Amino acid sequence: WMDRKRLYLGAAHFGIHEFQLAREDLLPFFAPEDLKGRAEFERLMRQAERVSRKSPKTARILSMILPGAGQFYAGDIKNGINSLLLNALLGYWFVATGISYTFLDAAATVTPWLFRYYGGGIRRAGEILEKKKEERLRKVFRKVLEQIQK
Repeated sequence: WMDRKRLYLGAAHFGIHEFQLAREDLLPFFAPEDLKGRAEFERLMRQAERVSRKSPKTARILSMILPGAGQFYAGDIKNGINSLLLNALLGYWFVATGISYTFLDAAATVTPWLFRYYGGGIRRAGEILEKKKEERLRKVFRKVLEQIQK
């Protein structure tokens, strides 16, 4: 029952991103002479630490600076390209409307759309990063469990 307790404790620590505690809980599952298994376990734990370092705040800030950059940072290329192109087209539409009519007309017609997609892209960048991070950490933990079962 101690092994089960240690495994559950390691899983809980991994789940709350306490990777050093998870490492301490799960490392005893590898025999001291199992150098290959221990090395793979350490590699997976370092990978988990790297994945969890990415910040939703950074993703949002990047999207404020350049629409789509936060999605690229999160690893969601498709949505990054979509955000970049959509905001670029809205910017072009704003300038074209301002030149053809007046910038007051441009502000009245384009600005609501621009704020919706620009603001939405900023918000979604953080959400996408969180989702991608959890997916990657789940995959890493699955690999850790596979290593323990060997």
